[in-house]
Amino acid sequence: MTSTALFSKVRKAIHYTLFSPHYQSTNNASILLLEGLLR
Repeated sequence: MTSTALFSKVRKAIHYTLFSPHYQSTNNASILLLEGLLR
């Protein structure tokens, strides 16, 4: 498997995780946590 194909798979997985309603609340929580840490 080429690194490009692997990258594409990872990107797709991240995309599905980010936009899946099941993960949405967890996602928002971790984004808020990250923003808090970055301040």
